[in-house]
Amino acid sequence: MKTKVIIAHFFLFVSIAFFSFIISDSLTDNLLNNSLKSDSNIDFNFSSIRKNKAAVFIFLSPECPLCQSYTLTINNFQKKYQLQNIPFYCVFSGRLYSQKEIADFKIKYKMQTVFIFDEENIISKQFGANVTPEAFVLSSQGNKIYSGSIDNWAYTVGSKRTIITEFYLRDALDAVIKNTPIKVKYVKAVGCLIQ
Repeated sequence: MKTKVIIAHFFLFVSIAFFSFIISDSLTDNLLNNSLKSDSNIDFNFSSIRKNKAAVFIFLSPECPLCQSYTLTINNFQKKYQLQNIPFYCVFSGRLYSQKEIADFKIKYKMQTVFIFDEENIISKQFGANVTPEAFVLSSQGNKIYSGSIDNWAYTVGSKRTIITEFYLRDALDAVIKNTPIKVKYVKAVGCLIQ
């Protein structure tokens, strides 16, 4: 009897882990059919990513020094990868910053990406985003194929390398373009907490 209970618990654990993995790596239909406000005066609909090779969502905060430091990198990536049918979206979660503060951030750092306002933390919860900046690459089917740090410049809050040696986001996007497997699918992001 004890063996049957252990086996039953094992299968229950495996089933929960399997379904948690599926849910965490794929957007639900609910999100794919959802619209959120963007700075382009057009509601952003996640179903629009289906027409792209992939899409990049980077969670940012206007007052986070690390986000400010990464704006040039994000701008350069956006220019390079939009030509490969991989759009970039910057996501601002919560209600801590007004849309004016976010618009001022966009102007100050000459950002060309679409800004999405995630006031209810819908996207951050669905993606599992915890810090800014944190990058997520989704396939055209809505599967999470990379998440985490942009690169290894920041290794702890307040500590940066002088030379970047790992380019996680770039490597993932280059693999998508070449149709090869992504070698590193997750790297824990370092940054300011999403509130």
